[in-house]
Amino acid sequence: MALLIIGGVILGVIIFLFLFVLIIRARLKSELGSQYKELISAIKDMPNLQKEKYTEDKSIGGITNLILPNIRKDFKDFNLNVLFSKVKEDITSALNIISNFDKKSAEKDSDLILIRDYLLEKLKDYEENERKETFQDIEVKKSSLHSYKKENGTATIEVSSNVSYYYQTNDKNIKTYQDVKKTVRIDTEYVYVYDESKFKENASHFSIHCPNCGAPITDLSGTCYYCTAHMEPINLKAWKINKIEIK
Repeated sequence: MALLIIGGVILGVIIFLFLFVLIIRARLKSELGSQYKELISAIKDMPNLQKEKYTEDKSIGGITNLILPNIRKDFKDFNLNVLFSKVKEDITSALNIISNFDKKSAEKDSDLILIRDYLLEKLKDYEENERKETFQDIEVKKSSLHSYKKENGTATIEVSSNVSYYYQTNDKNIKTYQDVKKTVRIDTEYVYVYDESKFKENASHFSIHCPNCGAPITDLSGTCYYCTAHMEPINLKAWKINKIEIK
């Protein structure tokens, strides 16, 4: 008998809630009119809005026209198109290393020497956590200069780029689409050491470590100060990528 009473109460509550929802919906529809229809339409259209945001170009800002004269004042032969081509190549190489879990390229690619430790650490983290990310058909759509500074024997340029690719990951918390490209902003930093005598005092700014003993590199001679292991001399009298970050 008690069970029948409890069951009746639960059923009554369910019916009450159902009728309450119907009444509220009818009242909203009556009072809001076209606004109600727009609200329902917006809710139904949410998946499409999420997909549009996934693919839309991101704001990269940049003040290229303001920065460029300052760079050319310090570097007479500076070519912006060459730098942007390098940005495209370096971003593509870095993302391919992550996609293919390519430790060998991370260790050997001289153009990526300053982000080698970052890439290897990322691959190690992915391996330990069984994480996978793939970037296919990578396209660097547009780049813009973001900042420039020159101090202590080192010049630094920050670049922001719109980059799109087909993206997949085994992280279930990240929404992906197989039929459209994801567009992101990628910030990169490029450095040029014009006074090698000052490299040691700026060494902490670079993530370069000896592949033999792991000690930080404090000069560009090609010999580790700590274990005397021989390495390929590092040429920083050219613009090299020093940081990469996906926004």
